[in-house]
Amino acid sequence: MFPVSRLDDVFAHGQSLWFDFIRRDLLDQGGLARLINESAIRGLTSNPAIFKQAIAGTALYDPALQAQIAAGERDPERLYEHLAIADIQQAADARAEVEEALLRRFRRPLPEVLRERIMNPIGASQGWRWEGYETSWVEIDGERMQSVPGGGHWGGGLFISARDHARFGQLIAQNGVWEGRELIPSAWLAQSVAPSPTLPNYGFLWWLNRGPAANPKLPASAFSAQGAGNNLIWIDPEHELVAVLRWIDKAAIDGFLERLVAA
Repeated sequence: MFPVSRLDDVFAHGQSLWFDFIRRDLLDQGGLARLINESAIRGLTSNPAIFKQAIAGTALYDPALQAQIAAGERDPERLYEHLAIADIQQAADARAEVEEALLRRFRRPLPEVLRERIMNPIGASQGWRWEGYETSWVEIDGERMQSVPGGGHWGGGLFISARDHARFGQLIAQNGVWEGRELIPSAWLAQSVAPSPTLPNYGFLWWLNRGPAANPKLPASAFSAQGAGNNLIWIDPEHELVAVLRWIDKAAIDGFLERLVAA
């Protein structure tokens, strides 16, 4: 974990940090609640790979699994869903007021903040948009605003062109600096691509070319953002490369990147 002062320093730069490491011990021991209440964590997302590692590689979920099996449940998918949904519900309860608190801090829709602080400075088009959930509304200063959900699930999220995606990737490749102006603290970005405790090929929402699954034909420093449908932003600092892939066959990703690096 970061010292709280580091997290608060990032928040002081106008950045809102998202946490992608929901696990039973963090919930039961109050670690997640402390990150939310005492530091700058402002959003949460769930990650199936984190759940898989924690369920299969630790004893954290054994009592809950045993209770479900004793109650007669034998289907692996339903067992997994019971555990994952329970964690997500508990995490959602822990941060129920955070999203509205962030809206109240800026007192304006958060997509407008993203446009002003990140997308406009990097020269993104006006065509990207954020779609919220129909049921996620709050009222601030007499204006109804949609509250940002955690990720592009169930029809919500960010809709953006490959060119704008590439500009965002270039910002990350340049350590958060665009035309001499620091938009994202470089220290935060460095921490974002450090391996997480339970998954060596995952940082803070970035997949890393590290650990047992690393591709030796690609630089160890390379990392990527991956979304549904195999949409990727791939960043290779060693070769100063940023690539955006859309709807590529998952089996073809490594081969494409290997040819790109070799070119």
